[in-house]
Amino acid sequence: MLKRKLTAAGCACLLAGCAGIPAQFEPAAEPVPPVAYQNDAPANDQVSAAIPVEWWQAYQDPDLSQLIASTLQQNPSIDIAAARLAAARAQWQSLDAERQPRVNAGAGASDGETSENTPSGLAMGRRSVQGAKYSIGVDASWEWDLWGRRARAVEAGEARLAAAQADVAGMRLALSAETALYYWQLRAAEADQALLENTSNVRAESEQLLSSRLDAGLIGEFDVVRARVELANAQADVEDARRRRALAEHALATLTGRPLRDFAVAAWKHDRILPVPPAVGPALPADLLARRPDLTASANLVRAQLAQRGVAAAAFYPMIALTGDFGFASSSLYDLARSGSRQFNIGPLTLSLPVFDGGRNQANLALAEARYDEAVAVHRNTLLVALREVDDALTEMKARQLQIRAQQLSLASAQRAADIARARYDKGMTSYLDAIDAQRSVLAIERGLLQSRARALFVSVQLVRALGGGWRTETN
Repeated sequence: MLKRKLTAAGCACLLAGCAGIPAQFEPAAEPVPPVAYQNDAPANDQVSAAIPVEWWQAYQDPDLSQLIASTLQQNPSIDIAAARLAAARAQWQSLDAERQPRVNAGAGASDGETSENTPSGLAMGRRSVQGAKYSIGVDASWEWDLWGRRARAVEAGEARLAAAQADVAGMRLALSAETALYYWQLRAAEADQALLENTSNVRAESEQLLSSRLDAGLIGEFDVVRARVELANAQADVEDARRRRALAEHALATLTGRPLRDFAVAAWKHDRILPVPPAVGPALPADLLARRPDLTASANLVRAQLAQRGVAAAAFYPMIALTGDFGFASSSLYDLARSGSRQFNIGPLTLSLPVFDGGRNQANLALAEARYDEAVAVHRNTLLVALREVDDALTEMKARQLQIRAQQLSLASAQRAADIARARYDKGMTSYLDAIDAQRSVLAIERGLLQSRARALFVSVQLVRALGGGWRTETN
């Protein structure tokens, strides 16, 4: 009768503990990328090449490839991301090991004497027990993961490991893109410097010619002074271009992990003309976004928080554990290994049921749910930002292409106008101010065209970064 009452009381406690377990948790729906991007080219547009996995190879610039290789090998940020990845892997291995039985080996030796005035000593007629004790053996313990608490913890650790792996890929992508951006800034400053130096040389020759004509009394001093002003402006712009190149070189030195005194980027050996960006598209598949490291990381963090929610829910269920030990004990080392010295124990089989915890488990569950909701919101926001970045890059790339075409037409007309103005000035039909204004217009359009070409290169890097890097190998 007493056994039945105890069994009924145990079942009641079990039901009371499980009554607070919430219903099965369903994850929120993942945001769906669009079928196509707003500013993408149609599929029947001109054919263009896919970007290789090592996307910087598409620019066919050995200097750029070497700089990015150095960045990916020597930048300290790569080491930081790798260390975090190693920590996430170790944590996952530790969580996975918690599911396995624990086995410990031990040995001991002691010597002592009991009191004759204790109850056991009085029972033996005021006698004490003295002697040595030697023992050796193993003990084991194991928790039955009946409700999946340990398994969910391992899933969370595995998801965090995947997120850390994505963070490493994201760091590599970000550093390679940043290196490419600073490299093209350096080359754009070089090209601008070459253009300005050529303009400065031309204006220096003009100033010398006008000075000679002034000495001969053929022109007034105003034309000479105006020429000297334009020469000084061109020389000042040359120095500004050198400054911009030096700053870009400093940034590249930091990215490649080298001190400034030991770093230099050689000047271009060929004509200082910025290349045409590699063609991207057409009709970019929207699922390319799934390759973005930040989206992969945020999706895995959603998985991790979902698993942590499972860990919190399992805390409402009872914990079942089994322990045991086996070994030998004797008062003499000589008899320790004999069969008579053997001892073992199986159990106890323990069941721990949360009956009252002051609402701690419920608060932990609410915390896990809140963090899961936060992870889902972060993932959605990351996806929206990714979509915007791709469409922004596509929009700007298309605008830059049209702008370059218009500037090329404008440059041809401006050069023709400058030739006419110079010829009219040489014949004395117009003032030097008209001629220098026409030359200034040519320089402004040339520099604007150079900036547009540089910006097109920047946008091509930003587009590849927004898409998560290259998406086709060279062999494919």
